[in-house]
Amino acid sequence: MKQLPIIIALLLSVSILPAQNKKGEKLEKVRTQKVAFLTQKMNLSPDEAQVFWPVYNEFASQKEALNKKKRDVMVELKQKWDTATDNQKEAVADQMIAFRMEEAQLDQSYHAQFKEVLPIDKVLKLYQAELQFKNYLMKQIRSSSKQRAPRPDRPDRPEKSPRPDRSEKS
Repeated sequence: MKQLPIIIALLLSVSILPAQNKKGEKLEKVRTQKVAFLTQKMNLSPDEAQVFWPVYNEFASQKEALNKKKRDVMVELKQKWDTATDNQKEAVADQMIAFRMEEAQLDQSYHAQFKEVLPIDKVLKLYQAELQFKNYLMKQIRSSSKQRAPRPDRPDRPEKSPRPDRSEKS
């Protein structure tokens, strides 16, 4: 067990690029916390960690790439919202569903790989720990946004227009 911190540090130094800006540094800190959190919650042995983390890092990298594609599509739609046709909006909606399917296929594929390198108990602990970590991050974000004063360089967001009543279908 004494080797575990050394293995984690080695994996992090090899698998994650150094951060180049403040946002990158924050993201890097979250990744480091996640590795430590998952390792502790899953109670990985040094041998398990050695085979698990390369697979998980590959999975996380592919998931991040997919999420970036989703964000890019949504940002583009947001920028063109007023001029986009219904057909273009429908294509984006269809693409969002395709992204969900791709994510499910990615989860299924890596689930099989996780089962190859870990006992099923630890695979289940992984899924529980990922959810716990996500909830932890959401609490951190909520508490920091409550404490943060509005930024002077950013005007307040305009009021959102009320959403149409969803019970009325056209």
